[in-house]
Amino acid sequence: MICCIGLLAGFAIGSFAGGPWMWIAPVAGFIGGLAIDTKVVSRISSGKSEESCPRCLPGGGKDEDEKEEK
Repeated sequence: MICCIGLLAGFAIGSFAGGPWMWIAPVAGFIGGLAIDTKVVSRISSGKSEESCPRCLPGGGKDEDEKEEK
């Protein structure tokens, strides 16, 4: 999804700048967006997000047993 936004932004910048940027900017925008898309998808598929962070859980990610021992 972000690669499409990068492509459209590249077309806008390329048409404004003109010359070789008319071809360079869309490609650069698409590649940048694709890199961001890949990173986001890999983070989601591996389960690494803010919700799965143990420090973000109530009690700092400690189990009930660890709380009772103190």
